[in-house]
Amino acid sequence: MAPTPPAAPDLISLRDALRGLRYALRRGGETLSEIPVATLPEPAGKIAEAFLRQGGELAKGADQVVSHVAKRLLGPQAGSIPAMPEIVSDSNSPERFAAACYTALRAALKQLNFGEALIVESAARSAYRRIAPKIGNLPEPVVAAELTVQLLDLHAIHGAEDAEALAVFAVLLWLQSDRPDVEEFASLEASVDLAKVLRDDVLSASTARDKEHLRRLYAEFINHV
Repeated sequence: MAPTPPAAPDLISLRDALRGLRYALRRGGETLSEIPVATLPEPAGKIAEAFLRQGGELAKGADQVVSHVAKRLLGPQAGSIPAMPEIVSDSNSPERFAAACYTALRAALKQLNFGEALIVESAARSAYRRIAPKIGNLPEPVVAAELTVQLLDLHAIHGAEDAEALAVFAVLLWLQSDRPDVEEFASLEASVDLAKVLRDDVLSASTARDKEHLRRLYAEFINHV
């Protein structure tokens, strides 16, 4: 009997591993004990730990190697980001949502001065999968509130402090908006600015995981983006 071929690698998990290792090495600085290995998604944590056991000089040099590999394997994030109705109707909707989240969260976090934070694409995919069975029967503000809580609970962002909740809110508000492609990132910037204005409400609702409060915020401000 011919041997069973190995399963194809999960590209989202591979991307997370490379990004997580790069994040750990860049955050490590001069003190290895400060590298946040324990907070990384697997398998990035195990890979980073193996690198760090080899000593400081190897770990520092590995940042350049990992960055090079990441650029070659991950490639650029191409194309426009779909709005939620297009994501929901796609046969690969969890993956489409995860990719959209990664690209949009990265831009939002840069605007919030946390451009070096780690975004876990597989956590975004899991967040979508958790509510997928009921997503087609829910109004968009309810979907956004549900996804907000899931993304926060699954720690889709590391190293962003309060900006985590603000970025998640801004992106999920923006994904509901009806924006022309040419204004895609301009409208995302506007959504981030709105999240800053609503900072106290967003942080309060997010910390409490108050889905009803979040739903009201999304429903009230979607037309402002």
